Amino acid sequence: MSIRKKLWLSVTAIVALVLLGNGVFIIAIERGELRRSLLREGRTFAHLAAPQALRAYGESEWYPGGAGHLLEKLRTIGEGLPSLKGFAIFSERGRLLAAYPSADALPKVDFKDIELWGKEGRERRNEVAGVGEVELIIPTEGSEGIPPTIVQLIISEEELGERLYALMQIYAGSLLILLALGAYLAFRVADSMLKPIASLKAAAERLGGGELWARVEEYGSGEINDLAHTFNLMAHEVEHHRDQLEERNLDLERAYDDLQSLQQELLALERVAAVGRTAAAVSHEIDNPIGIILGTAQMVKEEIAGDKELFADLALIEEECKRVRRIVRDLLDLTRPAANTREEVDLKDVITLVLRGISHHPQFRNINISLAWGDDFPRLSIDPDGLKQVFLNLLINAARAMEGKGEISINASLDSGVPTIEVVDSGLGVPKEALERVFEPLFTTSPKGENSAGAGLGLSVSRRIMEEEGGSLMAEDRGGGGVFVLKFPKS
Repeated sequence: MSIRKKLWLSVTAIVALVLLGNGVFIIAIERGELRRSLLREGRTFAHLAAPQALRAYGESEWYPGGAGHLLEKLRTIGEGLPSLKGFAIFSERGRLLAAYPSADALPKVDFKDIELWGKEGRERRNEVAGVGEVELIIPTEGSEGIPPTIVQLIISEEELGERLYALMQIYAGSLLILLALGAYLAFRVADSMLKPIASLKAAAERLGGGELWARVEEYGSGEINDLAHTFNLMAHEVEHHRDQLEERNLDLERAYDDLQSLQQELLALERVAAVGRTAAAVSHEIDNPIGIILGTAQMVKEEIAGDKELFADLALIEEECKRVRRIVRDLLDLTRPAANTREEVDLKDVITLVLRGISHHPQFRNINISLAWGDDFPRLSIDPDGLKQVFLNLLINAARAMEGKGEISINASLDSGVPTIEVVDSGLGVPKEALERVFEPLFTTSPKGENSAGAGLGLSVSRRIMEEEGGSLMAEDRGGGGVFVLKFPKS
């Protein structure tokens, strides 16, 4: 059974009990009052009838009109008492003066204890054919020469019962009406009390279903309002904690992404460190034989200058030996600690010196290099020699990617306050999947491994130098040509 039904039944039962108890109490009072009214009427009749009987009879004289005339007169007096069923009037000594309907139809009167009855007389209740009757024996006091009398009255309670029955019918109808009204009011009270609870239950179910913005209306004051207010505070706290958890989850996701990036960087550094350790271990062992081979090839070239075919072979040996020596030196640069010789310079002057140095190199003979420099580009505190090596490596890498023919543009500007330089060539560019791997030692984007973007150690060395300067070096794919972006720390 629901709380609403229990509350309605409880309130209705209480109202019914109160109304029923009130009805029983009122009917009991009304019954007593009606009975007392009948007795008062009987006593009034006794005090009116007794003098009439004495005037008619006296103590020894006969009334001229006869007893029938007296009874008719007394009956006329008693017409106002429908409940009066019989009466008898006795003298002080017990002589019967008048009786109706007859003396034999009335109960016998014992006159022994008349003096003990007092002014109110004696009252005795009898049951006659299922109808209650009351016998009253009332002594009356004489006055002005009229002696006292004793009046016996028989009063029926039948009219009293009929009046009580009619009253009970009226009250029963009123009780039903009041009970129906009470039941309706109980229903309204139960509904008004439980409506906020039902609203609170619905909001709790919505909150449990994930609608953390669910709230309930706060009704007036009292415990229900306090409960609604507490629920709203709880829902607000739950929603707030959910938002905090989402923010923390986002922070964890970002931290995980950063950790993944850091792991990739660590792997790249580990590979670089491995290469560095290998280079440090074998550089001297490789450099010495290469130096001997290079020197011998150069000496033999001078002796056989007339033999073109052999001269070309020796020139190839000389070139490859120089290439091996360059790789070994790059490996040494990759593992060599930073010089920490920083000074405030104009980076445009550093790049200009690099461009001047390569202007006569055969590899850049058919390459057009342009320099675009923003006026707001600041002076930077850097290691100029390290930055010369970075730009030289980038330019050489671009020339190889374009196979010695094309255009290179160097653009310097401020990107959101960050000094930025872009080196863009007109070569094939770096594929998206190789934008990070291009900085790995000896990585190449060409299947043959020659004359391609990223071949050798130049880019790895350049990134290391930029990171030591507090900046970064990144490769980008813009749909054509290689793009390398250098970002320096704000001054």
